[in-house]
Amino acid sequence: KSLDTALTTHQDSEGRVWIGTRIGVKFLENNKLYDPEVNSGKLVSRSNIWDIKSDVKGNVWLSTRLNGLFRYSIRERTFKSFPIKKNMQGEVLRSFHIDSKSRIFVHTNNSVFLFNEKQQKFDDLSLDLNGHYVRSISSDNTHRLFIGTFGGVYVFDGVAVTPSHILKPELKFGKIL
Repeated sequence: KSLDTALTTHQDSEGRVWIGTRIGVKFLENNKLYDPEVNSGKLVSRSNIWDIKSDVKGNVWLSTRLNGLFRYSIRERTFKSFPIKKNMQGEVLRSFHIDSKSRIFVHTNNSVFLFNEKQQKFDDLSLDLNGHYVRSISSDNTHRLFIGTFGGVYVFDGVAVTPSHILKPELKFGKIL
């Protein structure tokens, strides 16, 4: 089966290169391509893999278009599924960010959620992003979230979200200035 289109790549702490596609995930190790789903029922192979990251424990996390978040345990060689709930705005999980406190922030088209692994649920941060489409999330060393949207960058300090003028383009005469 072809790898199809590579949507994302990630190198884990042991040097494997993970490749997320429209038909699941594979990893490259010692120049050989492996299917991590051999023993897991092919749940991920029915998913578009939008983003891949590793946590401090060495687990590999995958965000999928419609099937939520997956954690792959390197030690156990198994996947654990954390499906998105129907009440999540947009319902399409785009990407995610793991901060230095090991918190996982995920986003759909219009909302940002904090993933609570112990309770296996997504807590909506209820951020006012003025209806802008969310593209990315990152954080700095003071744990502020930077939320990239089609309307500019928003900064969340844990209490309030504020629009930032960081990289907010101003269109004039068809050019970005």
